[in-house]
Amino acid sequence: MTSENVFRTVTRYAAGVLGETPEQIAAQPRLDQYPAFSSFVMADLVEQLEERYGIVCDPEELTPANLRDAHRLSALVEGALVTSGRR
Repeated sequence: MTSENVFRTVTRYAAGVLGETPEQIAAQPRLDQYPAFSSFVMADLVEQLEERYGIVCDPEELTPANLRDAHRLSALVEGALVTSGRR
């Protein structure tokens, strides 16, 4: 699994919870720029990604800065994959 694959998955799941397309998310990865963005939506997104990859993200890494940007969220998922031994 490459970083690109993780980013594509994050954009697909983010698009689903934000009511956008994956292409829109990839082009504008600042998730807080979308009307549906909220802390509840981001919590749902993280939960979906954890279920998808069988990981648990470090709660200390679930900061506003990491949750409002698709690239940073992808890096967080990748870190959890490494920690869990899935990568």
